[in-house]
Order: sequence, then C-alpha cells, then structure tokens
Amino acid sequence: LFNQFQYFRGGVDFPAIEPVAPGATKPPTVEVPLVANDEVIVRPASEITATLNDKQQHRGLWLEPDMLKFCGNRIRVRSPVKNIIDIVSGEMLSMKTPAYILQDVHFSGERQLFNAQYEPLFWRSAWLRKVETPPAPQG
Repeated sequence: LFNQFQYFRGGVDFPAIEPVAPGATKPPTVEVPLVANDEVIVRPASEITATLNDKQQHRGLWLEPDMLKFCGNRIRVRSPVKNIIDIVSGEMLSMKTPAYILQDVHFSGERQLFNAQYEPLFWRSAWLRKVETPPAPQG
C-alpha cells in the first residue's frame, strides 16, 4: 500500500535499494570525467545499484534513496566536487574520485524526518551516462 501511494505522489518505494550481499563481487566501473554544463542521463537503478558495495556506497559515497527518482532523467552537470568540509571536524577533505552536483536536483528529505531539504545530492560519474552531442555543422 505504501509503494502504491508513493507511486501516485512520485515518491521512492520501500525498500529503495535492495541490499547487496557482503563480499559480493562488483563489476569494475569506469569514472568518466565530467565538467559543468555536460549533459548526462541518470542510469537506471539496476545499473547504479550494481556499482554499490554492501554498505550502499560507491567509492565512499552513499547512494541516497532520493536519487532513484531521477533515474532516466536528462540533466546538466552544475559542477564537479573535489573538496568538501567535514561538518563534524570542520576539516577540508579532498575526494580521491570527484563527485558531481546536477542542476536543479536536490535532496527532498521525504523519507527521513527533519533532514534538510534542497541540499545538493552528490553523484558519481559511474551513475551517470554522458550524452554525446554531435559536432556543429561547418560551413
């Protein structure tokens, strides 16, 4: 019943992500560098979850259930993220693999009470497929 209600309101199903067996082998993923204004398509949930470990992370970055509702959408990259500030320690941390913020894609907080809304979501390029644009005609 919950999932039917979520379907009609455009929400995320429960469970949002199927658990991964501990120690399951993952296919290697290729991180394609992206820049601001690159157009991407968010990969299907099955392709994204195939990149996750048993902690629902890809290279240390969590997949948030809110992200699944953007699967299949065509979106532009707002900016790459290479450094973040740890809100507990106040330390600047450098990411070994960059994350990306997408334009007009925000955390809604619908599944977790009292969380901030409209916070940007961090994406890995393995979860996105770059849209190749043909070169402009010359002449």
